[in-house]
Amino acid sequence: MSKKLTVIVPSYNSEDTIKKCLDSLLNQSYTSFDVYVVDDGSTDGTKEMVQKYVVNNDSIYLFCKENGGPGSARNYGLKFVKTPYVTFVDSDDFVSSVHLEKMMDQFVKYPQIDMSVCGYYIMNEKGNIKSKTKLKSKILSSENAINKVFVDNSIACYSYNKIYKMNIIREKNIHFPEDIYVAEDTVFVITYLLNCRNVMVNNNRTYYYVRYKGTISEVLSIDSEFDIRGLTVLSSYDEILRILPSNYIKAINSVCAYKAWEATHIIRHLYYLKVSNDKQTILDQMFNIANKNKYKFYKSDSFSLKRKIMFFLVLNSPRLFNNIFLLLKR
Repeated sequence: MSKKLTVIVPSYNSEDTIKKCLDSLLNQSYTSFDVYVVDDGSTDGTKEMVQKYVVNNDSIYLFCKENGGPGSARNYGLKFVKTPYVTFVDSDDFVSSVHLEKMMDQFVKYPQIDMSVCGYYIMNEKGNIKSKTKLKSKILSSENAINKVFVDNSIACYSYNKIYKMNIIREKNIHFPEDIYVAEDTVFVITYLLNCRNVMVNNNRTYYYVRYKGTISEVLSIDSEFDIRGLTVLSSYDEILRILPSNYIKAINSVCAYKAWEATHIIRHLYYLKVSNDKQTILDQMFNIANKNKYKFYKSDSFSLKRKIMFFLVLNSPRLFNNIFLLLKR
């Protein structure tokens, strides 16, 4: 009997985490799926570890390619998908035993939907839960779902807590941008939502997103070294603003607010760290972006009062903010 779902697992130097990820997928109550591990040019023992799973499990496949980033790895896996549905699990993460069953059930119960969304936990590398989603089970139109991504962040912009239909991805030529290293999945999610009908959101938290220091998702962490790839987060927002219809006012304003926030985040990072290469040029660009979008940020309901105070301080007195930050870290 043909499988219904493919799980794409992009991996890069994941020998310390991918075992837990694959074991959680092999422990699923739902069985009609294949796993495509796309190794993105790993230089450790990731490929060898995955190959052992391939030998012992006929549902796991290994694809190897040169390093190109997470978007490139996901796109590579999508080329080989033969099932009507697809989802993504990062090699750093893991899922509960009912993750796929709960999400696939939504397509059976609600044939009018084109995307299934679940809740998730965010954990640190020590296994401590730092936050969790608070979702209400409901069917949303694609426009309302886009608003949920940006206005209250209840759906989230990540690719991993969702199941997609492959016919929509292929017919609309939806792919991950390969020149964006942070929030590249946001572009994919929004493009997909613009081409689907309805979305089913369920309140089951079945995905465990683990944040490790040094990963691409942490390149803008104030405690990590500055990585120039972090600037591409702004490119993702530019692309989303380009594709959003002009009447999606709430979403457009929210994207501008997020863009302003990320700009001040980069400013904080540059003031906190000793970065010499083009530092002033980047700072000038970030101040320009933040100032251009500051009123939309202040009006946004997506940010707490604390964050708005931080934004104001960074924009008006970044050195003072930096000194306060250093004092609090002692």
